[in-house]
Amino acid sequence: MAIKSAHTAILLTVAATPATAGISCPADKIEAVELISKHETLQQSNPGILDRGHGRVEVKHYFSRKGDEYVLENGENRLPDVDAFAATGNLSNRWEPYVKETWRTGTEAYRSYRNEKGENNKRSKIMPRDHNPAVAIESVKPGNNTSTVAGFNCRKVQKTLPNGTTISTCNLKIYGLNQPLGGQKLYKDGSHQTTQVLSLEQLCVEESLFKVPDRNWK
Repeated sequence: MAIKSAHTAILLTVAATPATAGISCPADKIEAVELISKHETLQQSNPGILDRGHGRVEVKHYFSRKGDEYVLENGENRLPDVDAFAATGNLSNRWEPYVKETWRTGTEAYRSYRNEKGENNKRSKIMPRDHNPAVAIESVKPGNNTSTVAGFNCRKVQKTLPNGTTISTCNLKIYGLNQPLGGQKLYKDGSHQTTQVLSLEQLCVEESLFKVPDRNWK
């Protein structure tokens, strides 16, 4: 069963240089930055054990000049097929689709998760995030510790956590907010998460994209 977001963005792309302070939008649109990426999680499992932890998702992340954010995730998780196992006795898996939406505004975050089983809506408090409305996409000078992602220079970062997990990313600032562009998280057991950026651009969007809908927030 396909699960789709009820929130549809109407976009108008405007040509922009890699370091941009602002663009001109029609009266019924507002300036924003759109970051589209693909994420994949692959978890190591033992032979004969039903898979868990496999997932893939396309993420559309919108940043407004005011500092609000909207994130739309269309993905699917690989889960044990319990019904098939009960019917045949054979181990198998299936892909379960889901949609996750997140709105961040001020010191509040709203997260909505929907799959075949239903919907879960949560509201929570968050810390204020860095914000600079003057520069939409930061201009990073190329150097030994930089890379190019989606046509933009970013700063390469690699660190190892105390548990042995290695994180590699490439960061730049979007409206002053430090944002990773792609990368990989590698665990000691060989499991890994990868992120691939598909596009990064300034554009004009409907202001309603950043408006939190009326849902049963808890």
